[in-house]
Amino acid sequence: NMVVSTGATLSMDAPRCNSSPREGRQIRMSFPVKLHNMLAQMDLIGAGFSDIVQWNKEGCAFAIHDPTSFSYLLLPKFFRAKRFSSFQRQLRAYGFKRKNLYT
Repeated sequence: NMVVSTGATLSMDAPRCNSSPREGRQIRMSFPVKLHNMLAQMDLIGAGFSDIVQWNKEGCAFAIHDPTSFSYLLLPKFFRAKRFSSFQRQLRAYGFKRKNLYT
């Protein structure tokens, strides 16, 4: 199990845009917004994915219970990263920290 949290508060109101919609290009959401959207959808779907990834009880961290299933089922659907190690690198780049489940 991997529990990840950050001390920073993420604003989900204004995603970063790589280009203007007027230029006819697609708008990309920032990694934290994609992560939040994925976790919110997992909450709505419920039991089907709670054995793979879910928020902790306090809602201030999330746990990835099955990295293999996460990599094959969820990474390609929500992120550009194809490997779990790339996803972890993105987490670290945005200040997320790995926490021990038992502390």
